[in-house]
Amino acid sequence: MDNIDCLEEYDKQKTKVLKYIIYKKRTEREVRQKFEIEKSCKNKAYYFILSSGNFQKFAEFHKKHRANLDYHGACLAQLYLDSFTTK
Repeated sequence: MDNIDCLEEYDKQKTKVLKYIIYKKRTEREVRQKFEIEKSCKNKAYYFILSSGNFQKFAEFHKKHRANLDYHGACLAQLYLDSFTTK
């Protein structure tokens, strides 16, 4: 990815955040708090992957699966399906 692509992606994400702030009528403080919560959750997941010895499995998973898949939607679908199975 070259500098132009990086700048375009940065601008796209910045615009997305601004639209969210305007649409939801959130203050900058509220948005930052939500961002910190999300960042903390992701870091917790990363720590779990590393501390449980699953980094190699994750690296293999990353190589096999598309980058443009809606992983949020996939997670929700998996949770939904798992709710019907008794373990």
